[in-house]
Amino acid sequence: MKKGFLYLITLAGVLLSGCSKGFTDEIMTDSEKNALYAQNSAGNTAGITVKAADVDKSTGNILTGDTTGTVVFTTEDILWYNETTKELRFKDNTLIKASVLSLSAISFFLFGEYLFSSMVYVSDSNTPTYYGLVFYYNKTENKYFLISGSELFNHDSSRQPADVAPSEAASDWNKFIDQLKKEGRYKN
Repeated sequence: MKKGFLYLITLAGVLLSGCSKGFTDEIMTDSEKNALYAQNSAGNTAGITVKAADVDKSTGNILTGDTTGTVVFTTEDILWYNETTKELRFKDNTLIKASVLSLSAISFFLFGEYLFSSMVYVSDSNTPTYYGLVFYYNKTENKYFLISGSELFNHDSSRQPADVAPSEAASDWNKFIDQLKKEGRYKN
């Protein structure tokens, strides 16, 4: 009798655990899934979260600060950033390539606070005229870089991005770098 009861309890537990699998996917909104992904990927803290951003088709400017974009990657996906070479190394380049390279722009957030945005550029595309930050993928080397457009495209480096004041951009960039240092993901 006791064996039968234990068998029945075990069977019920197994069946109930199988029923709940995937249930949250059906009832959660995209923004709730993104928040959960960011929370789980960064060890229960959002840390650095990078989301898809839109570009204004008439001006070419990145629409900044939109917190509803799809999560593209988080701090947990980053191995390190080297400020000297500007290379951003990921744990899985294939995953990042699939989620980022179809986008025009991405926005960086720190614990939900907007920091800055970046255009996305792949090495064999047309060279844009953009002076702000560029998330650059070099297909030949299979490497990613966070680099200024003026540096990457050899434009006039004295020109500043129109949408971000230099002191504001430096402050937010420093927050990004400080977070990478705290998490041991910074090289120089």
